[in-house]
Amino acid sequence: MSQAKLLQPAINTSITLIKSYLTRSAINKWLVAKELHMLYSKIPWEMTKYKSFGKFCKTEFKMSQPTASKYVTNYKAYLSHKYTPKQLETLCDYFAYTHLAEIFKHMKKKLSVVSLISAYENTTVVDVLQAIQAGNYGVIPTGLNFQLHLDVKHAAKLDEILKAYGMVITSNNNKQGISKAMAAYLDLI
Repeated sequence: MSQAKLLQPAINTSITLIKSYLTRSAINKWLVAKELHMLYSKIPWEMTKYKSFGKFCKTEFKMSQPTASKYVTNYKAYLSHKYTPKQLETLCDYFAYTHLAEIFKHMKKKLSVVSLISAYENTTVVDVLQAIQAGNYGVIPTGLNFQLHLDVKHAAKLDEILKAYGMVITSNNNKQGISKAMAAYLDLI
């Protein structure tokens, strides 16, 4: 019996499970991620009728390779923090799949379930992504975000004030340390 025929029953079981999980529920998306991670990690795809993991996902689930890879990456991030399946289930009661995946991918250290919920439950995926872009990976969001548009004159004036309080403008004109500089300035006025 060929290697491909020996692998097919295990693949068929996963196909059935993944198709049953593909709903909008957060816990089901994590179950999809778990199955895809297992398949991606354990199956020698070149020995199957699919020839690749990407072709398998496209054929069986109408799922693109990047989407399947995202599920696998998200599951690896979950595993890296060593939460139990029961803890994951609890977290899914509070967070959408994408939100929790972003938290896991960028959290510096494991937080207790209670701490993670209290730290992030009033945030959005956008809040988490903005913290990541600001270089605050794994930092518990405890404030409000502001976005403003200033005319050139006032923006230049604000830049000068904030530079005096620690903001740095890089050679490609990116601003770093804006929040800390703004907080230091506000503490003095």
